[in-house]
Amino acid sequence: MPGRSGDLVALAGDSAGTFAIAGFFVLWTIYAFVSGVVAVPYNDIVARSIESGKRSRMLALRFFGGGLLALGVAAIAGRLLEVLTFSEGYAAILIVGALLLLISTLSFVSAGEPQTPLPAEHTGGFVEFLKSGVEVFRRDQRFRLFLYSRWAAGMVAMALPFYILQVIAVQASSSQVAFLLGAQTTGALLSNPLWGWWGDVRGKHSLLEGVAVIGALAPLLTLFWLIANPVAATLPWFTVVFVILGAIGNGGTIAQLGYLMEISPDDRRPAYSGYFNALSAPAALLPIAGAALASVTSYAVVFAMSGAAALLQFFLVRRLRNVPIKEHYP
Repeated sequence: MPGRSGDLVALAGDSAGTFAIAGFFVLWTIYAFVSGVVAVPYNDIVARSIESGKRSRMLALRFFGGGLLALGVAAIAGRLLEVLTFSEGYAAILIVGALLLLISTLSFVSAGEPQTPLPAEHTGGFVEFLKSGVEVFRRDQRFRLFLYSRWAAGMVAMALPFYILQVIAVQASSSQVAFLLGAQTTGALLSNPLWGWWGDVRGKHSLLEGVAVIGALAPLLTLFWLIANPVAATLPWFTVVFVILGAIGNGGTIAQLGYLMEISPDDRRPAYSGYFNALSAPAALLPIAGAALASVTSYAVVFAMSGAAALLQFFLVRRLRNVPIKEHYP
């Protein structure tokens, strides 16, 4: 789909009409849909191919390598935009993305997958599958609490667009903005070894707790800066904030994927991944709620809500300690 989008952007030229714009977003929506579908077998294959004690470091290596590759692609993209027209440049970037996606797909498929027994019961249609998901949510307390914690994490993330806006509102040139985004990327890359060690040595649940606590630091530090108003220290202060944001972005994903693989029954892991992804999807829209909240209140209120949500996430994750893992799931 990125390749088709690139072709469309190139053909549309610098004055894209309504049809070209609509076609681009249709293709991008299909790409997002396919990405969601692919996540289900990916989780199952990784969980069956890699033992629990090595999954976190595998995910950490994946994000570290992907981050380095992203830096290289960003450099190529910058060069393409310099030498090509606007539409040609972005078309070329999309085509580069499509080629990388093709390489990724071929690499993953060529690795194969281990054999696994089929579920004991695989009768019934899609409606029965959905009903089973409702039963999982209703009867599996561990799954339900984990899902609640993911919604809370979505509330934490609703403040993400406003960190850079807060800096811009005070004092920020384009070079300072680029520096802060670089700090975020640095935090994401350098934290990966920590998350890999933490998840595999201390446990997936411990990593969830740690990420929830560290995730509260960014909004709380920003709130403290708003109260103290040390304008002269804006860039150093927010450099720390953005390093934390980058680290937590990767840490949260590694913790979530690792824990979901851990609590899903071996013969129903694709189903659990599908249920979890579908039920947690609305959390991705919470930044829109954050924008609405900021428009009628202030950025400070959004950061305060984000910090409170981080504490709620920690409380929910902490409660998971007292929930036994069932041998049989509904």
